[in-house]
Amino acid sequence: MHSKFSEINGVSHEDVLAIRSGETPKDKHVGNLVWGTQTILEKRGHLSEKELEIMEDMGIDRARLYEILAHIGRKMIANYAVHIIKPELEEEFVFNEK
Repeated sequence: MHSKFSEINGVSHEDVLAIRSGETPKDKHVGNLVWGTQTILEKRGHLSEKELEIMEDMGIDRARLYEILAHIGRKMIANYAVHIIKPELEEEFVFNEK
């Protein structure tokens, strides 16, 4: 479902597939957001000044960084609920991997 929503919000199918397979997306901005998000998750928010500088150089300012944090929190809560509830995924939200 997350992949489908990424496409709906403008991420190319090719880039979604790249992200899902751990590769770098072609869209540099999307790649920067992926790197920033992965860094936040891996470091559990304990970012060094250097990492913050890198993100800022990538165009991820503090406001965007806080937006990413809010999305991480929202996704974690939603994912935990889905793991407990186990709802069926409606056909319109199924991501075509081809």
